[in-house]
Order: sequence, then structure tokens, then C-alpha cells
Amino acid sequence: MRFRPLLFATVVALSVFAPASRAQPCVGFTDVTVADSFCGSVEWIRNRGVTQGCTAVPLEYCPFGNVTRAQMALFMHRLGKALTPVVLHKQASVANLTVPGPLPGVLMCATDDYAVTDFPRIARFNATFLGTPSSGPSWLQGFWRYSTDAGVTWNYVGNFPVDTFPGRDWADYGQVAGATVLAPPMALSPGSTYRFGLFVNGMGGSYAFHAMICQLEVTIQNANPASSPLDD
Repeated sequence: MRFRPLLFATVVALSVFAPASRAQPCVGFTDVTVADSFCGSVEWIRNRGVTQGCTAVPLEYCPFGNVTRAQMALFMHRLGKALTPVVLHKQASVANLTVPGPLPGVLMCATDDYAVTDFPRIARFNATFLGTPSSGPSWLQGFWRYSTDAGVTWNYVGNFPVDTFPGRDWADYGQVAGATVLAPPMALSPGSTYRFGLFVNGMGGSYAFHAMICQLEVTIQNANPASSPLDD
């Protein structure tokens, strides 16, 4: 019986000075943990740039704070941007074109510049190039490049399958077509401005074409850097 007060005091002291165990923060927010039932929803809107938190240092979500109508409008606007793909479309025609053999080839058409803001994006590519070879056979390959300096420097992304286009009876007319890009989706970083271009080359030889048409389409979507339970 004499030792019970001492035992009680020891337990109290350990409970005061022992480090408290805390669940892992939910997508970086210090006031929301992965154990909270609403973490999945917070993660979903965080991944899409809808919310940036209520304080930066420490990063807090303020899960029980009130939302003004102005804040609600901002959230809805960001959500619409995150869920709505941006499509960059460009079509161009060239009357006569000599396609060089070695890379980098010649630029057929390019999109307007696209500035990435708020959150990472992913670019998916699709294109068609049509035309008539001046003589056959002609080998033509299309490939993607992108620029972050308004077309001064073009970086390689991926290429189309290689085809040969002999024309009809080896005459001066025939159809050239290409599609289905082999490049994987390209990650775009916030703070950068991108321009996308479709180049063509003659696969080792120089070929002449006329009535060339380039149709270029780049679909830009939210990158969703980390999956959340609501994506399943």
C-alpha cells in the first residue's frame, strides 16, 4: 500500500514526458492525418490543385474552418480547370516541301504557347500529316518536339511509325498519311510555357512533296501526381 502513490506519480510522469504518437499527415497538411475519415477527399482536391491550404507554414488545411462565398467561387473555378482538358489544335498546309533526310527534319506545324500554372499537367499527342510525293518511293517519318523558349530550341519527345509511300504506279502522285504517336504522355511542370511541334524527315534521303497538310492536336490534362482512394 505504501508504494501506490509512488507508482501513480511515475505513470503520470511518463504520460506527460513521453512523445505522443501521431498519425501521418494527409498530403502534407499538419492538421489532417491519414486516420481522418475525410483524408481521401482532402487528398483528391489537393492533387488537383483545388485547395492550397489555409496557411503555408505550417501547411494547414483548417478542416473545420468556415468557407466564404468568395473562397467557394475560387474552389469551383480551380476544380473546373482541373477536370477540363485543354486541347491545343493546329492545322497548316504547305504547297511544296523538300524533306531532308537527317534529323531534326523540318517543322510542319506547331501549337500556340501554353503556360502551365497551379499544378502539374500531362500532354497527350495526336497528329496526322497528309500529302503527295513528287516521285516514288518516298519514306517519311513524323516525330514530336517541344520547346520552352518559343521555338528557339526544340527537344525530342517521340516519333510516328516509319512508312513508305510509293504513290500510284510510281507516278507523281499518291497519298501520305501518318498517325498514332509512340511517345508516352509528357509531364509538364508549373511555371513553364510549352510549344509543341510536328516535324518530318525523309529517313535517310531527301524527298520532295507537295500539297502537304499537317493536323496537330495536343490534349493537356491534370497530372494528378498521386492517386487518392476516390480514384478507385
